[in-house]
Amino acid sequence: MGGSPTVPNGHAEEGEPNGVAEQENGVTHAPPAAEDGAPAAEDGAGASVGNSPAVEGEQVVSRSSPSLGPCGGSTMCCIATGRDAVGITSGFVAVLSKYPELTIIDMAQVNVNGSLLLSFMVDAGRGSAMNLMKDLLLQAQLLKMKLEFRFPLSQSNDDSVELARPRDGQLIVRVSTEGKVTLKLLHELAAAFQEHNCNIMEVKHEREGATGLRHAVLQYRVAYLDGLEIDPLYALLQKSCWEENAEVFVRRFDDLSKPKRHSLVVLGCSDVVVPYDILDKILEKAGVQCPDSGGVSPWHAVKKKIAALKGVNVSVLDEVADNLQYTPGAKLVCASLKALGFKVALITGSAPTRIANRVKKDLGVDYAIAQQVAVDEDGLMTGEIGGALGQLMDEFRKVDMIHLLADREQINPMDIITVGGYEVPDDTVKMLGPRIYFNAAKHRNLCKVLQLMGFTIPEISELQRLHGRRAGESLSAAPSGSNLPYTESESDSESKEKPGHRFLVRLVGSENTKGQMARILGPVAAVEAEVLTVDHSTMHSMCVMGIEILYDPPAGQDPYWPLKEMMFAAKVEKFEFEFLEDVSLPMQLPLAMSNCTVTMVALPSLPSQLMRSVLQVCVEHQVNIRALERLSGEAYAMAALAVSCSLPSANVDSLKGTLLRYSQEFSADIALQNDDVHRWSRRVIVFDMDSTLIQQEVIDELAAYAGVEEKVKAITEAAMAGEIDFHESLRQRVSLLAGADSKELFAKVKANLQLTPGAEILCSTLKRHGFKMAVISGGFSVFARHVKQLLGLDYAFANELEVDAQGLLTGRTIGPVVTPSRKRNLVSMIAEVEECDLEQVIAVGDGANDIPMLSTAGLGVAFCAKPKVQAAANFRVNHCDLSTLMYLIGLSDAASEQVRQKKQA
Repeated sequence: MGGSPTVPNGHAEEGEPNGVAEQENGVTHAPPAAEDGAPAAEDGAGASVGNSPAVEGEQVVSRSSPSLGPCGGSTMCCIATGRDAVGITSGFVAVLSKYPELTIIDMAQVNVNGSLLLSFMVDAGRGSAMNLMKDLLLQAQLLKMKLEFRFPLSQSNDDSVELARPRDGQLIVRVSTEGKVTLKLLHELAAAFQEHNCNIMEVKHEREGATGLRHAVLQYRVAYLDGLEIDPLYALLQKSCWEENAEVFVRRFDDLSKPKRHSLVVLGCSDVVVPYDILDKILEKAGVQCPDSGGVSPWHAVKKKIAALKGVNVSVLDEVADNLQYTPGAKLVCASLKALGFKVALITGSAPTRIANRVKKDLGVDYAIAQQVAVDEDGLMTGEIGGALGQLMDEFRKVDMIHLLADREQINPMDIITVGGYEVPDDTVKMLGPRIYFNAAKHRNLCKVLQLMGFTIPEISELQRLHGRRAGESLSAAPSGSNLPYTESESDSESKEKPGHRFLVRLVGSENTKGQMARILGPVAAVEAEVLTVDHSTMHSMCVMGIEILYDPPAGQDPYWPLKEMMFAAKVEKFEFEFLEDVSLPMQLPLAMSNCTVTMVALPSLPSQLMRSVLQVCVEHQVNIRALERLSGEAYAMAALAVSCSLPSANVDSLKGTLLRYSQEFSADIALQNDDVHRWSRRVIVFDMDSTLIQQEVIDELAAYAGVEEKVKAITEAAMAGEIDFHESLRQRVSLLAGADSKELFAKVKANLQLTPGAEILCSTLKRHGFKMAVISGGFSVFARHVKQLLGLDYAFANELEVDAQGLLTGRTIGPVVTPSRKRNLVSMIAEVEECDLEQVIAVGDGANDIPMLSTAGLGVAFCAKPKVQAAANFRVNHCDLSTLMYLIGLSDAASEQVRQKKQA
């Protein structure tokens, strides 16, 4: 920028990083580029072990002596910073893959406006840590990245510091702003978490800068200790948000970025789905003056308004119903929630039942429960409360109704989401799950609810494309200036032209401690600066954060003083601090891009050679990595990794084919899926039974006890390989069982059935997340029903064996045979009954007779399947553990761990 102001140590002129502050101050800065484009050496570029000499060409310092990792090896964390580009992650993993004894423990990535911070934790095993560090440093030079090594300590050197130890639970906190994000808002949120003993684990900033979308969403994931009272925290967060024209939504984290599908969303009517007070509208239509409701509770105000309608013809209710207006977005929100599997209820004390039922019909919600008004035999309202008991729909009756509906739908009370104008929530509302404050006059568009629940702007646009026409509503339905979540205002290029200084600040701390972000941001909370982007991640107690700030200082004020204040606060917190000024635009990518997720699974751990191959082919297909997420649990080695990325749409099919080849080569499960609303919206899963949910083929087990094992087994193998007609093979096999005692035979087989590893935890986890589950088998119904009961499935279809009056098998089946085509038809029928699209169905099977249903479902998975089936399915799982399917669906081990803990409790 113009002039020659006093610049704090670490200022970057003309967008280039500057020299280094003293390492003992805990502040590091990126080195200037050397003549060949590689970074110059600097203090802190790497770390040496003990008194080992520095690597040639690099000046290195020791952070700390290496500590023993969980498996007794030398564990170190490598942190790379620099400009984002295709191939950065791939380049470092290529080096790691050269060390056969090395284990990759974890990986994480933060990307702020094209500035990348990549961290990976490894155990070097018995290999040479010094050689590994040297190779990584050389690779960093080639990639024009700064690299630093840390050796995690088993405990803090400062006993006064409270570390981010394992906590009892986590929360998702989403904050939706109507305008810009400020430093004050970031600080107030961080201070609220500190006050309630919560640690910030992650912050994601959803801002569609490329399309100039006006709204921004901050999503926090915070860890808390047992005993946290969410309501006081919510009240404090809400107060801070309202001061900054923002709204907040708080819920317990259950391993999904959105609430469970098996949730009940309770909507208010007046000033929520309808943008006015309905009783006021009725009084206006009737020509009756609205009574003064000052100084009384909302419920008594309703009673006074109903009393004022005494003598008014009930036909006025129909007139108001015929002319109902809906809050923009109401039809889209209700249609989307229904399609995604939520139950939606309208519960109101401010609208008569007749009008509420019209709203229910128009919006397609599941329930409408409203205030009844009494009508005499002449069709005139009496001014009294109607119903058998004449009860007012007050807060107590309302919460009773909500609990009744939740019990009816078998929904946990903590999975009830209430939407309405609860400025000061009463005790009854506090008995329910999370809540969303919404007032139509303030927010104007009900899509704000979807945004707070966890749906991004592109996902809301996709929901509009899928369900908007069905709902008769488009995103442009609201009037201009209505503050929609998708309203366009200033473009990203326009924001670049705003006056002021643009700073990109990077913070790295070896320990994630309670309140550290509040203390770092505290000195600059009052600064009038806009936060353009913020990202925060925690990995193995390490904390990394990036903030991009636009600051236009008052005349005569040093533009760098906020950075100085943050730097000194960061030093106290033992954080490294660096910044860049006049940050250039992010890496330019082709316009026709697809957002995808690459999921890699290998047991017991992902080989670095596999990761190198996958990431290298991603580079060749112009894949840009946006995020890395470890899916496997707390076990030492990393067994599953999700790579969120974008790539040219034209390259998707080619990449899929190459990943399939690597899957076979490395005996791993690798899947490439579109990362869109379809992936999250899946809510029905259908399994084959034999060799899928159970480890045996039931017909073979029956044959073994009936003494015809070899004959039946030969027919079974030919049928599953697709060599003979399924219907005929079934007839031949069943005929061999004629004369066997059904009761004795069935009991023996049931006692011998073995569930496939992972089946129980998979089904328990999916049931908890609202999935409907079915088994469709070419086997026999007596065993399908048994498996259905064992695993808590919802539906079971199979062939029925005929039993004569003496209890002997006749050698025939009765009723329709479950052929491959019937399997396909049953999948379609289940989707219809569950009111979902086939795109929302997952089908899992292993045999040739499963191919039609795998092809019909939105996600067809060949599980440890025959080659012919693998060739026909979109996805393949070859680890004989059904729980690995969770990774494909988008769940991590944390989801199954919650189920285990609940069972143990």
